[in-house]
Amino acid sequence: DPVIVTVVTTCASSFPSTYDTRLGIFSSSFALLACNDDDPSCSPNVQSRIEEHSLNAGTYYIVVDGYNGGSGQYQLSVS
Repeated sequence: DPVIVTVVTTCASSFPSTYDTRLGIFSSSFALLACNDDDPSCSPNVQSRIEEHSLNAGTYYIVVDGYNGGSGQYQLSVS
């Protein structure tokens, strides 16, 4: 049976990232399955969230990227 996954970078966190994050979930063959940039429910709107994405059993990769080459510290939450 599939599981529901929520992935968040620093949204509503006490340690927000200092750059504009972008999230992606990729399959084991590196096909993009889900992505998000600038979730409007996060303040400021430069954080990312993939919410309630259904995945079957297997291997997946979660990628935290930065807009326009941005980089730095971030906090990643997966449930």
